Amino acid sequence: MQTSVINTVYVPVIPAFPNKDPSDNLNYGADFTDLLSIDNDSIASILSLTATPPGLTIEDQAIVGNIVAFRAEGGTAGVRYKIDFEIFTIGGNTYNRSVMMPVVNL
Repeated sequence: MQTSVINTVYVPVIPAFPNKDPSDNLNYGADFTDLLSIDNDSIASILSLTATPPGLTIEDQAIVGNIVAFRAEGGTAGVRYKIDFEIFTIGGNTYNRSVMMPVVNL
């Protein structure tokens, strides 16, 4: 019996920041401009910004235009951390997006 595909969707790969060394304490940013331009919207607030699993410290969160800026410190070599962003917009929308951050000894 042959299976036919009726509906397909594109499943995007979770984007990733460049490799980070455990000793790095660096600024990063996630740009939401393309996503928000659909509705001519902009970021009003950061509801949540977290890293999993534990071990990577996220601090100094800020909104710079439609970029969520933050500082990342620490982490364990060999671990890929998932950075979860939850933002609220001027237009009343809430978006949840994730970006991976690989930590390796550089």
